[in-house]
Amino acid sequence: MNSETSIQQYLEEGLVALLPVYRAGVEGTEVFTLVQTYQLYHSLSWALKLIARYCCLDLTSLRRRSGALLGVRHHIPLPFSEGLVLLPVKVRDGDRLGETTVGYLNFLQVEGMEEASSAGAGDPAAETPGPAPRNGGDRSSCRSRINCRGPIIIHSLNTASTIKAKLRQGEIMREESAGRQKLLSAPGPPFTGLSGAVLQGLLPSCDCFLNNIMLLLLKNASQPEK
Repeated sequence: MNSETSIQQYLEEGLVALLPVYRAGVEGTEVFTLVQTYQLYHSLSWALKLIARYCCLDLTSLRRRSGALLGVRHHIPLPFSEGLVLLPVKVRDGDRLGETTVGYLNFLQVEGMEEASSAGAGDPAAETPGPAPRNGGDRSSCRSRINCRGPIIIHSLNTASTIKAKLRQGEIMREESAGRQKLLSAPGPPFTGLSGAVLQGLLPSCDCFLNNIMLLLLKNASQPEK
């Protein structure tokens, strides 16, 4: 399966989260969809660039635009589309300098959140109705947990107030993305054709038989009917 096919499959299954993981000091990416969990042997930044390429978007421009709209310079949400707004959340501590500690959640897949100190939060033995949730992020030092569809629980090192602020940013970017897509897909004014003057300007400047016929047709077409 090539890279573009993989991204398409994740989106079709319902992309929920992209989390950084390290195996023997090498960064990989854990991909959560509504269907299953995938392990990629590529960095999270590589995965984000691949999604941007699949969506025909420039990742640098997307970050710059979103940061300007929200007034933030770091950990910027990525609104790839109305249905795919990725929010950055801290999900692990870095063991070494330069390690990626921030993952991304799809805002549209978040159902709620709670502090890690809440009853049952972060407790492996806590029972929840329905199927057992899949877990992501560092459970040992999490300060909040984010409940997503799936069911999937993402354990975050961000505080509950920080997560709430990120969810508000996600709603802002979802609405902005929806408005931009609506504007771009809105039908323009009907095309009524080029004027006779414009068409005459497009004709070659030569005295040939066909050119004279075209000029005569344009002249007759521009005259009002009697």
